[in-house]
Amino acid sequence: MKKIPLRKLPQNFSRYFKWWNYDSRTGEAVIVLDKGDDWETIRAYDPMWLTNLSERDVYTLYKCQIFSDIWDMEQALQFQRVIEVCFAYEIHAGVSWKEKTKEFLRTD
Repeated sequence: MKKIPLRKLPQNFSRYFKWWNYDSRTGEAVIVLDKGDDWETIRAYDPMWLTNLSERDVYTLYKCQIFSDIWDMEQALQFQRVIEVCFAYEIHAGVSWKEKTKEFLRTD
């Protein structure tokens, strides 16, 4: 396999964002959105799926700690760590992975 299979996630949800948490029943990160009279959720089963969010959405999740029960903290932090790496290295939807990889592997 040469590419990580990434599920498309909804983009540009930051203005509706309320919180995100780890659901221990399903093993997913759940992003909760408030769209007025309607509440929606975005579910990410694999932490790597979060690399497919917009730059603004990565920033929003970065500044808000994921909620979890204490016994699920290690699994929840896997999602938080992916967001921290995405924020630190400016990885998000629309970024060329080949170009980013070249940046990290430079041997000047």
